[in-house]
Amino acid sequence: MNFRHFFLICLIACILAPLLMSQDFENIEIESSLYEGWDGIFDLAVANDFLYISTGVSGLQIFDLSEPDQFNLVGTWNSNPGEAGEICIDGDHAYVADPFVGFSIVDISDPENPFDTGRTNERLDFTEIKVDGNYLYAASFRQDTGGLFIYNISDPENPFQVAHLPESLQARNVTVFGEYVYVSGYTQETHFTAVYVYNVSEPENPDYIGEFDFEGSESQFIALGNIAYLDAAPSDINGFYTLDISNPENLELTGVFDEGLGRVLHFFQNDSLLYVVDRDDESNEYVNIFNVSDPENPFFISRSNPLPEWRNMAAYNDYIYLKDDEECLILDFGDPDNPQVTGSYSNPDMDIADVVTFGDYAYVKKAEGELIVMDITYPTEPEQVNLTRGGYKDFEVFDNRIFYNNGGGLGIMDVSDPVNPRCEDVFFFEVFG
Repeated sequence: MNFRHFFLICLIACILAPLLMSQDFENIEIESSLYEGWDGIFDLAVANDFLYISTGVSGLQIFDLSEPDQFNLVGTWNSNPGEAGEICIDGDHAYVADPFVGFSIVDISDPENPFDTGRTNERLDFTEIKVDGNYLYAASFRQDTGGLFIYNISDPENPFQVAHLPESLQARNVTVFGEYVYVSGYTQETHFTAVYVYNVSEPENPDYIGEFDFEGSESQFIALGNIAYLDAAPSDINGFYTLDISNPENLELTGVFDEGLGRVLHFFQNDSLLYVVDRDDESNEYVNIFNVSDPENPFFISRSNPLPEWRNMAAYNDYIYLKDDEECLILDFGDPDNPQVTGSYSNPDMDIADVVTFGDYAYVKKAEGELIVMDITYPTEPEQVNLTRGGYKDFEVFDNRIFYNNGGGLGIMDVSDPVNPRCEDVFFFEVFG
């Protein structure tokens, strides 16, 4: 670089610096986003006749359950800063975990028009969140900053942390029961299951009661009166543990419940029913239903046909909603002797590979080669106006034309009418060796 070039660069930098410095880069906010598909399925919950599904970067999807055997999407919230993960519904608010900020609070009083009310601003990866009164309890699995976190949410616009209890550094699940919180996860030394107990009669001054270790793997914990269920039995044992929690300072293992069950993968409790996903010796998975109105003596109600790999679930009347990473399934248990799959729903991710703007339009290339034209006249309300299928690779926009690599040559597309783009020509090049 000669002196003249260096001087010119410095001159341009001096001219632009005041303009750049005058911008407010410390308060950048997302104005809008548009998702053609979902970034997977992370969690689901049922409340107030609606099904809520978190879908990563594409936010929160809300379905009306007035016809519970069908999926009827009525609302979407996608102003999450990062990835919508674990969900907890309480009253008119959805609490949505997000590893970029901790969690967001969404007003769902009108499910068709959800909106933000507030959020935390800590990069914490919560694996489960529960709400009890004016407090939110969150389990974090991060090895350096994990444990139990407690937040005051009395003002949904300004949630704030009141306690961090690091004893359970690799916490997976959190259960609030009366004045106690039970956090389950791994032990640091053995990687067996541990249940950590806290007295939260004063949530802003919680007391650590102790740690109770059980042979097994990652666990869920369900408390029912003086009895608790723990799905942490070792891989060579079917069923789940039963615990006596009448004295929270001394949890006692009372047995293993394995009636008709294989290896338990996940369970979920709704009122007096317990839903258990298990796997048999041939790797088939099933959903089982037990009545637990008497927690010491659960009795079998029904078992589904073999299913693909499913994890989280939610229940509504006679229906169960299960999810894997990409699909949600409906099981109708109205006839306990003959449960049926009545519907499924998935919406694959848009998978954007590149974006170029020109005038009032944005040209979006999907990873699979499709080209989408978006009208961005109103940036907060982008609208898709065209989708053209083809093997589009790299591309640039210049003077109402798109120049693109189609994998074998140079293509030229006329976009003077962006709603109706037109291919002008394709040039193929001969390569000489």
